[in-house]
Amino acid sequence: MVLLSGSTRNTHVHQHLSTVISGFLVRMLNRHSKLWLFVVEGLTSFAATAFGYYVYFLTHSKFGFTNNANLILAAGAGLIYATFSWLGGKISQKLGYVKTMQLGLALATGALCFGGCVQGLAAVLLTLILASIGFCMVFPSIEAELSEGETSRQLQRLVGWYNITWAITGAVAYFWGGTILEKLGPRAVFFVPCVVVLTGLILATIANRTYLRANPEGLIHKPTEIPTQSYASQNETASKHIRKSFMYMAWIANPLAYAAINTLVPIAPIIAERHGLSPMWAGFYGSVWFFARVLAFILLMHWFWWHYKFWVLLGTCTALITSFLAVSLSINLPMFILGQILFGLATGLIYYSSLYYSMHVGETKGEHGGIHEAAIGLGNFAGPATGALATYFSSRISHADLFGVTLLLLLGLIFIVRIRITTAHRTMGS
Repeated sequence: MVLLSGSTRNTHVHQHLSTVISGFLVRMLNRHSKLWLFVVEGLTSFAATAFGYYVYFLTHSKFGFTNNANLILAAGAGLIYATFSWLGGKISQKLGYVKTMQLGLALATGALCFGGCVQGLAAVLLTLILASIGFCMVFPSIEAELSEGETSRQLQRLVGWYNITWAITGAVAYFWGGTILEKLGPRAVFFVPCVVVLTGLILATIANRTYLRANPEGLIHKPTEIPTQSYASQNETASKHIRKSFMYMAWIANPLAYAAINTLVPIAPIIAERHGLSPMWAGFYGSVWFFARVLAFILLMHWFWWHYKFWVLLGTCTALITSFLAVSLSINLPMFILGQILFGLATGLIYYSSLYYSMHVGETKGEHGGIHEAAIGLGNFAGPATGALATYFSSRISHADLFGVTLLLLLGLIFIVRIRITTAHRTMGS
């Protein structure tokens, strides 16, 4: 028996790793592959979460922002995201998905680099504005590029992997974001995401040069069929009115979910202090709902029973409201964690519904992706804005911000039920 020396074994390991990595890169950058889109998506999601969610810890600790101040800041960021996501979707439909993606990545990279180099509150605010604009140009482009030319069954699978990718990378970013802030300092909140986004920009540029020469319009595949006509059972039997109504209901439910999310995110520093958690431990404990959302995406990717089922959407919205109150008003860690599990499952199903119906109904996927992302921005604005206004007008009431947002969620739920009733009457009448 011949024993290999340590250096020989290391050489073989390095050669094997090189082969695996090179094979992955060749497959990822193949002009018929969409794998690189998932990589860019994951990098962008990590950066957007690491910066966008921990900037509130920075403003709270460094600039003394209160709950209300952080809510106002979050509302402004949400309004920007809503506006430019809608514009980003329309731009990607005209300019091309990959070109729009590159433009957004370049803008986010420059903004984060600026924020890390320049000190002061004004620099933080400007970075938040420009980075938000950049990010909201990326996601609609990726969504549309992924779904273009796919059958409904393939669309279900791709949407599932899309959701799982950004959810996992976002969960990892939030889990470690507090450690990055606590151990590496405030500037790391800018520089770490900057390097990550720059990597995505380089990858998108390489991919653009490799396969877009053969597809100058920015499409990996040309549509060969209308997705809504190729699926089974419930999708085939659902009428055009019903399909559109579910898309509209999901477009309402999704901003409601993000209204709840973007109310919890700015007040996370205060919730952490209530439970005696440092930024690092706040990241560990506060990321539970992120991982619960990943679980929801995995389940929904393989199960089709929830498609066009109103009772599923109604029950999920009810669970959203219940879990929002449980997390925000939690008096101990078990309540905090259990509330997050339900919150993650609810937000996962709502988001999945919105994106799936957006891509499944109609053929203007870039524009629908922009509306889907703009609805997220609208929720990101409406939640904290409602909380801030409730605090301003009812400052004597404890947790007025949370009760104000809860009322907003209830009103949204009533509106969803109204759409369902109207659609049912229209369907029966026809």
